[in-house]
Amino acid sequence: MPPMAPEDRFAAVIEALLRHPDVTQSPEEARSRKRFGSTSLRVKGKIFAMLVRGRLVVKLPARHVDALVEAAEGQRFEPCRGRLMKE
Repeated sequence: MPPMAPEDRFAAVIEALLRHPDVTQSPEEARSRKRFGSTSLRVKGKIFAMLVRGRLVVKLPARHVDALVEAAEGQRFEPCRGRLMKE
């Protein structure tokens, strides 16, 4: 079975989490501009999952990110060259 495409993974995340009353999706007009975080899920206005440059990005505690990177199962998010996100 081929790996799931990032867009399909994000669609599954959206479907599962939008049932929660505190989770919202970015407004349609923002998605059309395709800027950073424009296709995102938020809790109380803070982004926790998004699709960026064809990659699924999720916010996780730093220790979980470290473990995923060490296991070669994930990568740190670099929103601009030379700046890695801690979480």
